[in-house]
Amino acid sequence: MKMNIDRLSQFALALFITIFSISSYANSESEVLLGLNQTPKTIDIRVATGGCTQKEDFKIDVKKGLTEKSPYSITIYRIKNDYCKAYLPEGVLLSFTKEELGINGLTEFIVTNRFGNTSQHLIVGIQEDHNFLKKVLLDATIQAINMDIKRYKAWIEQASDKVKKAEYKQGLDRLVQEKQKYQTMKPIDYELPKKITLVGQYEGRQILFKGQSKLGPFYNVVASSSPLTKGKEYSFEFYLVYPREYQFPSYYVYVTKAGNE
Repeated sequence: MKMNIDRLSQFALALFITIFSISSYANSESEVLLGLNQTPKTIDIRVATGGCTQKEDFKIDVKKGLTEKSPYSITIYRIKNDYCKAYLPEGVLLSFTKEELGINGLTEFIVTNRFGNTSQHLIVGIQEDHNFLKKVLLDATIQAINMDIKRYKAWIEQASDKVKKAEYKQGLDRLVQEKQKYQTMKPIDYELPKKITLVGQYEGRQILFKGQSKLGPFYNVVASSSPLTKGKEYSFEFYLVYPREYQFPSYYVYVTKAGNE
């Protein structure tokens, strides 16, 4: 009798573990999908990622009901969190074969997941990237001011006219005050400047673009998130971090993207 009880206890424990392992993901909230597509042989899902999301991080629950006739009910769960911090707003595309999901043949299915860009993984990524971008642009702004300070100091040394020299000194004082303002500023308080996207050629410090007038605007690169090759054409995305002292519209810019054309 004791042996039967032990066996019954072992069976109950095994049954509990099995049920718990199966239902642990089913009781959690389903993944908010960025997109879904099906082909004759696969179901492809687009999900939020911080850069480390893999296919194995998901469990796809296929409910066929008692009759096992379609339409089946499909729910996609994330069973492993992605703690990486890359900013990938388009997410990642993961492919599952219909064979591995057990839905071969002529079948219909209903996906119960919600669709949108509200996945916690995506929201955290956007927030962190936004703050990081502010810090990078704030540093670039200070660097741009330093470049103009250097120019003004050179003008003061070269100026022979007293009136002109006095004007340069006033300009230098203004830049020093501006620099102090940005040096004491917290990245969260930095307002993102205007963003420009265009196709242009990188020439040393300057970006030249088709249709550019001799009167500007002129874009002078302070720094870039990726290396730039002189004489090469790129699809640019950059921010106007600070106006450059010039007779025509001119700006110091920070390049956030430079794609190949």
